[in-house]
Amino acid sequence: MSEKQILLLAALLSTACGPPPVVVPLVIANATLIDPLSGQVLANHSVFIEGDRIFGVESSGRTGSFVATDSVDGTGSLAPSARPTYDVRSRIVEPFDDSPATPTR
Repeated sequence: MSEKQILLLAALLSTACGPPPVVVPLVIANATLIDPLSGQVLANHSVFIEGDRIFGVESSGRTGSFVATDSVDGTGSLAPSARPTYDVRSRIVEPFDDSPATPTR
């Protein structure tokens, strides 16, 4: 039995009494994530991916919600975040009132 089959079987057996896990083709395991909303660094997490979609993120070693058929070791790497990021920068080019903008020197 291959390592992939053993991992898949272990995950399925560990959730035998609960809902079945979502099977995805790829997991980046043991990676570090940065939550773009809180800025929190999340070490040792697994990112479950299918195509260009992130299905979920779990703490590494936790089984139950997702199972992947293939894995990539992300130790020492930053993985993509599951939360969308937004560019919150803005520029004010003239005052809010109707007076002409005054250049600064």
